[in-house]
Amino acid sequence: MIFLPKNYPTPKKTISLLLTTLVSGSSGRHLQLCQWTAFFAISLALNINGETQLDIVYDPVLDECFTAIKGQGAKLNDQSLRISNPPDNLQQCIAIIDHKRLDTTLSMRLIIDSSFHSQRSFGAAALEWCWLAAGRYVRSIYMANTCYGTTQPVLIVQEAGCVACTLENEPVFELSMCSRNIVAAVDNTLFEQWKTFILKLN
Repeated sequence: MIFLPKNYPTPKKTISLLLTTLVSGSSGRHLQLCQWTAFFAISLALNINGETQLDIVYDPVLDECFTAIKGQGAKLNDQSLRISNPPDNLQQCIAIIDHKRLDTTLSMRLIIDSSFHSQRSFGAAALEWCWLAAGRYVRSIYMANTCYGTTQPVLIVQEAGCVACTLENEPVFELSMCSRNIVAAVDNTLFEQWKTFILKLN
């Protein structure tokens, strides 16, 4: 991110180029690219006046580049992304849940009182969001607690037709390191079911 000095003239537009996650797919001191699962990506975003205008996520292993320009849709290697034939209810969904960052009580309740079919998490959030947008997680719902609201390719997800926000109905993207609960789903119907279910547990 580029910051201007205090005495610098205020520009008409605030432009931030965010190297949001140099490598998405890390855990503690280890990187997944150094272990068994080659599941990582480079993530970039362009933010103007607090709104993301461009998202880019590149997976060097599969040579896949996910992109989105605000108002122009999302693409995977120049092929348009759009979710089709989503499931009707949570019982048909795979939940992508990052348990290690959730409140312990909520995490346990999600395990015990689950209303979804099963749960997965590979750990590279940027790629998991892109796979949701690409329909690879078409029967998926997403839940995480993160302070890295700037690192998630939310524009790619939204331009593909998915829905995402915090449990407090705030936008996922913010220039802040505050930890927040984030939920996402492939369409609005599943999103409302998923968020309502989590709020009852929480």
